[in-house]
Amino acid sequence: MNKFFSILTISGLLSASVMAADSWFHPTSFSSVAFRNPSLEYAPYTRWWWPGNDVTPQELEREIRLFAEQHLGGVEIQPMSLVMPCKGKGRADRIMSYDTPAYYKNLAVVMQTAKQYGLTVDLTDGSGWPAGGAHITEQENNQTLEVGIADLIPGNYMPVSVPRAQRGDCPSARLVAVVIAKTTGKADSTLLLDRNSVKDITAEVKDGKVVTAVKDRGYKLLAFWQMADMEKPMLMASRDVGFAMNHFDSTVVAKNYEHYLGKRTGLEPYMGHPLRALFNDSYEFRANRHFADDFIATFKKNRGYNPVPFLPANIWYGYNNMYERMAHPGNQPLFAFDDNDWRLRYDYDLTLSDLLRQHLLKGSTRWLESRGMLHRTQTYGLSMDMIGATGDVSIPETETMIFSKACEAGYKIISSGAHLYNRPIISCETAVFFNRVFLTTPQKLKITVDKVLTSGVNQIIWHGTPYSYFPDGYPKEGWYPFFNSSLGVNFSTFFSEQNPFWADFRDINSYTQRAQYLLRCGKPQADVLIYYPFLKFPEDAYNPKELLIGGCLPETEPELDKDDSRPFNSETESKWLKQLWPLIDKLNARGITWDWVNDESLQAAQVASDSTIAIRGNRYQGLILYHLPYMQLETALQLPRLAAAGARIIADGALPKLQPSYHDWQKADSTLCMAMRNLATQPTVKDGAEGLALLPVPLESKSPTDCFRQTRRIQEDGNILQMYWNESRQWQTLEVRNHTTHKYFYWLNAEDGSMTPARLDANQALHHTFAPLSTAFLLSSDKPIKMETSVNPTAKVAADFSPKRAKLVCELSRWTIHIDSLDRNEDAQGAVSAYIRTDYALCDWRTDSVLCYNARPCIYTLTTKLPINRKKHYVLDLGQVYHVASLSINGHEVGKRIYAPYTFDITPYLRRGENTFQVTLKPSLYNALVKRGLNGDRLFKLLKKNGGLAAEGLAGPVRLYEQP
Repeated sequence: MNKFFSILTISGLLSASVMAADSWFHPTSFSSVAFRNPSLEYAPYTRWWWPGNDVTPQELEREIRLFAEQHLGGVEIQPMSLVMPCKGKGRADRIMSYDTPAYYKNLAVVMQTAKQYGLTVDLTDGSGWPAGGAHITEQENNQTLEVGIADLIPGNYMPVSVPRAQRGDCPSARLVAVVIAKTTGKADSTLLLDRNSVKDITAEVKDGKVVTAVKDRGYKLLAFWQMADMEKPMLMASRDVGFAMNHFDSTVVAKNYEHYLGKRTGLEPYMGHPLRALFNDSYEFRANRHFADDFIATFKKNRGYNPVPFLPANIWYGYNNMYERMAHPGNQPLFAFDDNDWRLRYDYDLTLSDLLRQHLLKGSTRWLESRGMLHRTQTYGLSMDMIGATGDVSIPETETMIFSKACEAGYKIISSGAHLYNRPIISCETAVFFNRVFLTTPQKLKITVDKVLTSGVNQIIWHGTPYSYFPDGYPKEGWYPFFNSSLGVNFSTFFSEQNPFWADFRDINSYTQRAQYLLRCGKPQADVLIYYPFLKFPEDAYNPKELLIGGCLPETEPELDKDDSRPFNSETESKWLKQLWPLIDKLNARGITWDWVNDESLQAAQVASDSTIAIRGNRYQGLILYHLPYMQLETALQLPRLAAAGARIIADGALPKLQPSYHDWQKADSTLCMAMRNLATQPTVKDGAEGLALLPVPLESKSPTDCFRQTRRIQEDGNILQMYWNESRQWQTLEVRNHTTHKYFYWLNAEDGSMTPARLDANQALHHTFAPLSTAFLLSSDKPIKMETSVNPTAKVAADFSPKRAKLVCELSRWTIHIDSLDRNEDAQGAVSAYIRTDYALCDWRTDSVLCYNARPCIYTLTTKLPINRKKHYVLDLGQVYHVASLSINGHEVGKRIYAPYTFDITPYLRRGENTFQVTLKPSLYNALVKRGLNGDRLFKLLKKNGGLAAEGLAGPVRLYEQP
């Protein structure tokens, strides 16, 4: 099928690919100057939603300038038609004019302006999702395998018509195979079949009929049909959307790219600068069971047997249809043989994985890189080798909505693959969550960034920013495509100029820009690999100890629906991960960095002279096998060889007794058991506790809790950069034991670009105090590092501050509050000007019946006498703040904090006697929008169903500390 590969020779493609990779993936070496002010290439991007093509050159230019000012390094353009405001003359025509000369003219304006301001541009593959369009015919649509069923009458020798498919039948359907099988009963909605009775009679079909005689009752004639799944691109800004392209056919993939990037578009001059990549979203489609022209041939070649007699076990309505699976998670297979059907489905899924990697991933990467561009994509959605697939693309991507619960282990499926296959940039569609749309605050974004970065990502792509659009008849908030009460749409990030925190996002972007600069220096390093045997990641999986599950901040936001009914056929994976979390907590507590590893990588592994496991140039201290339900046979045969060569293997729990393939499975299981017995006798194989204790760790953590997350980079000169994130809401002290030969250590603060030297104590340990939810980078070197003499000014507390070590001077508890105007909660039409309250006790506004729906800034003022000692240093801790606090003392501006810790070094601003403190608190819009929904505003009626309000206001306690 790979006809387009003949256009260019393989050597030419590889040469062009190397050129594209070199231009985008140049090595990054650390310098303190670059860390303080990294170039814009390290800044986060944003997905830029357009209302189709209803945009103007002037506004496009303005927004590009705005993005550069906001420290955004690039945009991904997504023209779409979700929740379109079509009132106004000609508006609908302009919206739906995607893929026209006018659209490409607007793209040219963006390219030229992006060049001017140093921004990079990515394009989504077409408009809407999934990729396709009017140029894709029904025959070029994704293919599904469907079944037709007919009863056979004993003793009938007359020709029987081959039954058409029960679902989705169409004239273009093609017959794949016909089998007969005897039924043995029924279990719920599943028809049980006798495996030994199955007979392939495909060759006997003539003119749509077949003669087959059976002696007994209960026989069925099963006809398997390949046909278009009829999926069309959703949200496409065109009146003729055509069909979604066949992702399992490289000729169709190439045709699609030629349409959207070929000469007709005028985009060729921009390929490579500033046009960087084409983006394909995750692979959730509408096929019941994916199929391809070369499926059977590929299956026979890669799995070693003919799949036709066993196709019945793979007919499961909704198995590959994400929307059917979500609507009906309790669906059962249409047919079943016995308890080994899971092996047949594993082989089928792995073959689909092979085909998707060959046709879509490798095909796209070669096509794009040969033209100076990159292929960025999310390598998941199907049951597939998600880790291996990252090696087939230029930039693998994860997302914060991945696998529903958005857990660290899910992010690491993609980042681990990128590390194993040496993909230098790992992107993340960031801060997109279900039912959280107006709950985006600086603190939440900071937590999201830190969770994603410590999971191995090094390029944030916000999801996202709408084109500024205020058509006639639309609400004052303007166009926001991912929230609509009438349609029940409520997800994504409110990342636009209409957000009250828009001005503060620049600081989040600057922090992310510095952090991402550090996380592209050198190469990633994981101490240990954890073998991941599955082709799925369950949607209900999350570590109970991690933050931001499903995008929810507990105790701060309305709780999420706890219904975990979305998982589909993933009970084994879910149970396994729930057992694994304590082990991951142990790794995190000790500072052991870890990655997942797949079968393909282990089968390619070797043992280096220092007994590390070497995979594609990466070195790992050991491999963890944890309570495995099964293991591929080739992997099982490889592990004893690795162990015999000196590789450290930690067997935590019983070794597997099964392998997942159906091919000669009894013999294969027996061979696997022999390999596992051999493995267990190797001296380098240890059990869980002993193996972890012996695992060498260059920078070992000693902490009373397991709240720290970390990721590590090794520089070309051997220096180590390690990021630490305190995931807890408490102050924590981390001890880091040095097991390297390095003598020089520095703590780096990505918030302001500063470096602070650190010294080892007598026990060869470093100590660092982390504020709640804060991060720090540790740089270790065998030579001193040249440091910047000046740092960016910031209202930060001294690095050695901790409430546990400081002396409490007093608590500031009774305040006067002032709000310029306040909506009457009992009457949404009226407002009170200059709302003032004295002797106010600090609280979360959810408990205040007057302020609970307020969205306007509030000024807190307090005047008090203080016993100030000029020889001492003083720190003010505002406690719980929701969400942005600006502090002034005695008329002097001290600074602003947009996330924890809300602490300020206020020593220069205090005076003996009376001191006046003023805190200006900026809340979010969420509760005010809930109130609008309660008052009958149809636009926001969906929010009143979320079951609660968000925390707002200055809750305190506000405390003044004297530092020792």
